[in-house]
Amino acid sequence: MPEELNPSDNPTKEVREALEAIFAAAPGEWRLVKAGHWGSLRCTRGCCMIPVDGTPKNPGNHARRLEREARKHPRDQNDPQNRLRNES
Repeated sequence: MPEELNPSDNPTKEVREALEAIFAAAPGEWRLVKAGHWGSLRCTRGCCMIPVDGTPKNPGNHARRLEREARKHPRDQNDPQNRLRNES
């Protein structure tokens, strides 16, 4: 089981604020786990995974990308980017 992270653990102010906004907007829909360069935002349904940088080159753009990707959730069952396998 991956280590759980807290949005306030992120060292970058803009990213930290974006993560806190995502968690506030959809309580219980997201998990933040240790992965990659810092972490990964994963939905509890298993259909979305968004990489989160600890020290992005452009923090404002990265924060906006996180919020934009989170707004796309939940993905339609037939979405090709859906990570769940469709059972026949």
